[in-house]
Amino acid sequence: MGVAPRDVAELVDLLVRWCRIPTHVDNRDGLLAMADELVAALTPIAGRVEVRPVGPNRLPVVCAWSPPRVSPSVLLVGHFDTVPHDGSQATPDVQVHDGRIVGRGTADMKGGVLVMLEALTRLEVGDPLTGWQVVLVPDEEIGTPWSRGILREAAERSSAALVFEPATSDGGLVRRRKGVGTITIAITGRAAHAGRNPWEGRSAVAAMADVIPRIEALGDSAVGTFVNVTTASGGRAANVIPAHADLQVDIRVDSAEESSRVIDGIDYATRAVAQARGIAIAVTGGLHRPPMPANPAADALVERYRAAAADRDLVISWTDVGGGSDANLIAQAGIPVLDGLGVVGGDLHGPAEFALIDSLDDRSDLAKDLIAAIPALLS
Repeated sequence: MGVAPRDVAELVDLLVRWCRIPTHVDNRDGLLAMADELVAALTPIAGRVEVRPVGPNRLPVVCAWSPPRVSPSVLLVGHFDTVPHDGSQATPDVQVHDGRIVGRGTADMKGGVLVMLEALTRLEVGDPLTGWQVVLVPDEEIGTPWSRGILREAAERSSAALVFEPATSDGGLVRRRKGVGTITIAITGRAAHAGRNPWEGRSAVAAMADVIPRIEALGDSAVGTFVNVTTASGGRAANVIPAHADLQVDIRVDSAEESSRVIDGIDYATRAVAQARGIAIAVTGGLHRPPMPANPAADALVERYRAAAADRDLVISWTDVGGGSDANLIAQAGIPVLDGLGVVGGDLHGPAEFALIDSLDDRSDLAKDLIAAIPALLS
């Protein structure tokens, strides 16, 4: 079908071009431009391609389907939004040197999207049996608030899912991910002059200092629960008892039971501080990505991938990680999910984020072999 597989130089050029498109979730024009690139890459190999608008800004979700096939369908998932790049320039900085492509999105995860699409291009050159659906979302970096319904529906129609988030630092795949939650806490006290009548004030900052250790004490590393206050702010002037303070809390858990324990604990801690200090505390948020547990049904997919990697003298680990991805959402459909199929790289979300050039070709071939084998693996 369509187009010939790309060589390494072509893969590098394409990834550089993609990463020079600014695609933070607030940059609708950049996301639309990137969606156009993805549609152009998918059209020659897909049976059907659609762009579905989501959210208040009608951001583009790119969906594609293989030509009709009777075999079980595999879902391939990625995202093309990135965290904001540094500086005010319209075009993000991307450099190629020392075997690396350096710039935001090179690994997380435009590099992974490129691996996915190149794997499908190589697959479709032959006479494949595997049916597939691609879903590429524009809002993963903020928790997939608008695209998750499309992902859920696609997962429910699929027999397995492959997610092209970056590999682990040693090139490994992801077996299990923690559930991820964000809690926002708004504290409202009473302002007063810090010199004339401080006793009439109710310090929101003092309450914040009281509540932070209570919240962080809810973490329990023995069971893999991490609870961290990640932002804190309060007060407006040096001579005023502060009336307002705000916190954000990051939660990472391995089970729904731990999520409930932590959220109940935060509620108890904030109510106790509010009552003791005569102030108001509002708590919002919760778990936005459920835990992705290990799924024994994915074992066959991993072993097939490892065998193909061994033929290339590559050793592939299978690792548990603390970060969340759209794999957390897809796993709720009960299908085997394999994550970390994207490029090998590092320094994610920072200006020095990079993808290893050699991994573009290797990971594309490995993903192609795995997709081709899925009908036999799932039979």
